[in-house]
Amino acid sequence: MNTPMNVFLFKRIARSIPGLSIKLQQAKIEDTPEEYVKKTFMTAVFLALALCFIAFGLVSQAATNPFVVFLFFPIFFLMGFFYFIKYA
Repeated sequence: MNTPMNVFLFKRIARSIPGLSIKLQQAKIEDTPEEYVKKTFMTAVFLALALCFIAFGLVSQAATNPFVVFLFFPIFFLMGFFYFIKYA
C-alpha cells in the first residue's frame, strides 16, 4: 500500500491537520505524521467494515434490503477516521 498516490494522499492529509506532529510528540508516539495517518486510515476502514457487517446482520432480519447498509460505509469510515485522528 505504498504506491506514490497513497504516500501523497497520506502526506497531504497529515499536513492538513494542524499541530499533528506536536501532538504525536506529546503523546510519545514514535510514528511520523504520515505513518500515523496511514495507520488511522486502516483502522477506520476496519471499523467501518465491522459496523457495516453488524448493521447488515441486524437489518437482514427486517423486510428491507440488507445491502443498503453498505451505503453507510463512507459515513462510518469518516466518523471513525476523524474520531481516531482526534482521540486515539
